[in-house]
Amino acid sequence: MNRQMFFTLAAIVFATLVIVATISLTRPDVGELANRIADLDEKVRGLEAEINTVTTELTTIGAAVQQGQSGLSEALAGLSELSGQVAQTRQQLSAVSEQVATPSSTEAEPQGASRTPTSSSTTPTEPAERSTTSRSAPRAGTWNPLKPEKNWVISSDDQDLPEISVDRSGTVYLRGKIYAAESAAQNPLITLPSGCRPADNMFFRVDTSNEGDGGAIVMVESEGAVNLDTLLDDGNLRRGSWISLDNISFESRGCSP
Repeated sequence: MNRQMFFTLAAIVFATLVIVATISLTRPDVGELANRIADLDEKVRGLEAEINTVTTELTTIGAAVQQGQSGLSEALAGLSELSGQVAQTRQQLSAVSEQVATPSSTEAEPQGASRTPTSSSTTPTEPAERSTTSRSAPRAGTWNPLKPEKNWVISSDDQDLPEISVDRSGTVYLRGKIYAAESAAQNPLITLPSGCRPADNMFFRVDTSNEGDGGAIVMVESEGAVNLDTLLDDGNLRRGSWISLDNISFESRGCSP
């Protein structure tokens, strides 16, 4: 073996040792890999547990939402039914109000008397002496005159005179017109007979010929005074303007036939 071969063999052996050492140094530790795998497995199990928990919560929330939707549907159905009942009740109240506001011909209309519509040009005048006083209770089925108070008058042609009637149930009806004898006439317009008065103060919207023609609010007091409460056109009451009593009716405290 010459020197060249010796060096060649030495170089091969050295290279082999270097390769073996390199492999030994770079080879992963099996125990460390096992620990890492165990850690990852534990983390995966934790994530799976969290996923299961979230899934359970979502299921519970979904059931609650579904139940809430069912309850909401029932509530809406109940509201719809209640609205129908309210509408029906309003119709019934409207029908009753129309019946109350219009006295029957056998109980409220005066016997042997008829009314003629009043022209807006009717001239007011001081009330004439009437055979029936306004302070006595009206007879059933008749209309009885009401005497205006100071600063208020009736028409000059005996049309739409202020009158009162009561039916057999004790419901009092007013009708006719009262004219202002001067601007800003003071209350009361009229005073109702004793007993033919409401238990509490009551308010009614009535027609008027005042400027603006917005109507007026009349208050019927429990003590019998009928007062002009508010002019809805926000104007001033003019001399000669009339106030209608046609929409006024109420249960009395003892006005009976």
